[in-house]
Amino acid sequence: RLLSELDDIDKESSLASVSILLCHQATYNKLEVTVQKACNLPRIGMGGQPSTYATVQLFKEDSVDKKDIVVKRNSRDPVFKEMVEFDVNIDANCPLSRYSLVISLIHKAGIVGRDEILGHVIFSISSPQKSAAEHWKFICDTPHQHLEQSHSLVDPDELLNSNESSST
Repeated sequence: RLLSELDDIDKESSLASVSILLCHQATYNKLEVTVQKACNLPRIGMGGQPSTYATVQLFKEDSVDKKDIVVKRNSRDPVFKEMVEFDVNIDANCPLSRYSLVISLIHKAGIVGRDEILGHVIFSISSPQKSAAEHWKFICDTPHQHLEQSHSLVDPDELLNSNESSST
């Protein structure tokens, strides 16, 4: 019984997460996205230490702008502290709330093999992640204010399965 309780505690504390700092610089039509750090990333391969990079994608209607964050090698808790900026042309007809932001953490495979998606955070008003939806709403409603929060990563398979079950 004690072992099963310890397993439950270990599962709860092993949820992968990423800390993100967002700020909408409305005066300059910029969205600043800083990927601070990730925690508790899953073990990968023989050594167990993933080499991780992030992709940051900004979606607006039928267009997407994508930027990559540098690879951090051999760490389940990589520290990135890297900012990317996106141009956002905001007006009454197209507020920031009509945009969506997706941050994906990806294990960089070696010479042989394919990169593996570790998880996503989806920032939008209709995000399936409550913390990310609230973070996005704050950024949309309060320009020039920085807000950093940690968010659990959504497993890409869970996201696909929930979309398939909701569409049937």
